[in-house]
Amino acid sequence: MVFHSELPKKAYLAAMKDNMSSHFAFGDERFTGFFIGNFFYVTYHSGYEWNRRITNQKNAAIGFVKNASNGEDGCDIHFFQFKGMLCPLVFLPTLLTLVGLLLVATLPAGDMMGELFLSGFIVALVTMVLVAPIHTLIESSTDASIEGEKVLLSFLANPEDPYGSIQYFP
Repeated sequence: MVFHSELPKKAYLAAMKDNMSSHFAFGDERFTGFFIGNFFYVTYHSGYEWNRRITNQKNAAIGFVKNASNGEDGCDIHFFQFKGMLCPLVFLPTLLTLVGLLLVATLPAGDMMGELFLSGFIVALVTMVLVAPIHTLIESSTDASIEGEKVLLSFLANPEDPYGSIQYFP
């Protein structure tokens, strides 16, 4: 997706950074992320509710900000959206944890370790590739996830007022 902002690129990125919260504020409604130059990865975490804690309701975006391309003032925001377990910072650590557990489980195998690890790795990868989209599909149909997507898009549209544009997203 592409959004246009009237803010200059530096002001837009500064406004995004001002709205970031701690990664360790578990249970709080918040935005987290990191920035490398004009590139960003931001996540909207739904606040604590019993069902939200179980279903990992997160909405994330990876993208970059550049000066407006058609001579207008402001900047253009190019990004990809992710939800739930398909967020890279949820999917990759989960997969790496599975691989680490698999490595520990295959250490006593001795000569068979390589074959056992490779077959286990393939099973873990296939499981993650199948489970993550199904989990995300179930999670993305909840009211909280739909609202979270609107909040994330509103934040990307105007980081100075992250909740101000919610009504514009169906």
